[in-house]
Amino acid sequence: MVSDYFYPGKGGVETHIMELSKHLIKLGHKVIGITHKYPNCPAVASVGKFKIYYLNIPVFHMNTAFPTTFSHFFLLVDVLVREEIHIVHGHHSMSTLCYDALLCAQTLNLKSVFTDHSLFETGAVENIIVNRVLRFVLQAVDRAICVSYTLKENLMERTGVDSDIIHVVPNAVSRSFGVSKKSRSGKTIVVSSCRFTYRKGIDILIQVIPKVCAIVEDLEFVILGDGPKRDELEQMIDDHSLKDRITLLGSVDHKDVGKVLGRCDVFLNTSLTESFCMAIIEAAACGLHVVSTNVGAVHEVLPPHIITLVRPDVDEVVEGVVTAVSRLNRKNRRAISRETKKIYDWRRVAADTEAVYGCIRDKEVRTLARRLSDRLLLEPGALSIYFRLAIVISYIFLLIYKFTHKK
Repeated sequence: MVSDYFYPGKGGVETHIMELSKHLIKLGHKVIGITHKYPNCPAVASVGKFKIYYLNIPVFHMNTAFPTTFSHFFLLVDVLVREEIHIVHGHHSMSTLCYDALLCAQTLNLKSVFTDHSLFETGAVENIIVNRVLRFVLQAVDRAICVSYTLKENLMERTGVDSDIIHVVPNAVSRSFGVSKKSRSGKTIVVSSCRFTYRKGIDILIQVIPKVCAIVEDLEFVILGDGPKRDELEQMIDDHSLKDRITLLGSVDHKDVGKVLGRCDVFLNTSLTESFCMAIIEAAACGLHVVSTNVGAVHEVLPPHIITLVRPDVDEVVEGVVTAVSRLNRKNRRAISRETKKIYDWRRVAADTEAVYGCIRDKEVRTLARRLSDRLLLEPGALSIYFRLAIVISYIFLLIYKFTHKK
């Protein structure tokens, strides 16, 4: 498993990799993780039977490794060879380390799988660059996995990858999430959990909270997460004198999130883009009714009696929260929890991923000449020259590695 987004980081991708790895190990597979260095993490650490390599690679921007094609080659190849890896599974299209590892896998003639977790537009300049690089990498990947059908369509549009190699395997929820057995206070609590960024809808949340508090008197908010817009959130709390009604918990360890959700009633998601949204199924697994903006693949995730979908508009979100609170029935919590955990089980996700691995076990190895000819057909023009040069250089690096590591 390779990604810039890894434990002990917090987020949906980090949780997905961790849970999937643990359940694949239970199925009898050897699984290791590769990521960049994290503060207070040793070079190699183990979480249970899951070994994680924290390579000495500097972080560039938004918790991703510095984008290069070759500078991490020897570090990655050394781990892949030493651990006798058969399949390299990269995660997230914004992870530069994922791309580097997948290119190393192709050079070593290892099987490779890529899982995408996020929706991207095709028009923005930065996304055009990401999509072109992703297209280059995916043309040689054996299989791709998307966490929703909406994301599958988005990936095909962005990269032109054949739909036949893309599998849809949704996320799941840990069995540790469930209805709290502790007694609850009489107040209604709305909880939200997200990174405090524009894409995650923090601007909408900042406008929604004071309006909801003005309409519903006996109501409190609990907010999990952190990010660059935290100051704006704290400023809103001061401006509207809501310190007694809003609790900011900051970044909470994933193992403790269920305890927080268990004492709340309604989960609010105001994101502007979602390929799946782990947070809402974790909330539903704790028996909460969910109010969410209807963006991306959110409409695929939960049945209508568990979720209220609204447009990403402040007034509509306010109306959705107020309506959900007024119709709240705490007696339904256990039924909601059971239904959600039955749908989203990590054991099923691991089995489906194992089936994807089985599809590529006997796939033929592509030679250097085949890779170069395929690249010429797929990327005509000047860009083809760069991509073909990158392939040749990676093979030269491999020869150097073999010469310096004869033993």
